[in-house]
Amino acid sequence: ASLLLFNKEKPDIASIRHAIEASEKQALRAGDAIHELLNLLTLREVVSEPFDLGNEILGFLAVARVENELHVHTDLRLEEGLPPVVAKRTHVQKVLGNLLHNSVEAMQEAAIPQPEITIVMRAEQDGKFARVTIQDRGPGVPQQDVDRLFEPFFTTKQNGMGMGLAISRSLIEASGGRLWAETEPGSGTAFHFTLPLAA
Repeated sequence: ASLLLFNKEKPDIASIRHAIEASEKQALRAGDAIHELLNLLTLREVVSEPFDLGNEILGFLAVARVENELHVHTDLRLEEGLPPVVAKRTHVQKVLGNLLHNSVEAMQEAAIPQPEITIVMRAEQDGKFARVTIQDRGPGVPQQDVDRLFEPFFTTKQNGMGMGLAISRSLIEASGGRLWAETEPGSGTAFHFTLPLAA
């Protein structure tokens, strides 16, 4: 596209610049996706560590707000007194980032007037796992697509690549947990993941 614009009798430099900048963004995005895939394919033994999941969530949200990546109100409901979870901290950070990003995008695309994300952390009834729920106020996902959300290259987003949720599920499962989604069209989507608690 840039070459076609450049070869015109009177090249529009602004349009050419825009086309090149858009190409650069897409190339970098594709490169990030490839690196994520390579990291996933070379995932061997996961070195887990005990850490306070509530503090991790609070710290992650604080950084996201400072870096201007989180522009919505968050309703936090974090159960106190939970034992540490045992997982790979960087994997949990990546999953949190992906799920929050997806929730924000869903509400932005639907132009929700008062976007809000509810984050709940509590112990599962068996006392062996902590569960985190991230619920948005977006339009929700069609019921027939819920089970497909975690398939590689399946996406409901206009510019999505369909790898984020597949990778997130693999990262959570590598730490002994689960990741799944529930949705009700018109009432948003809730993503849940569990992580084992320290004995």
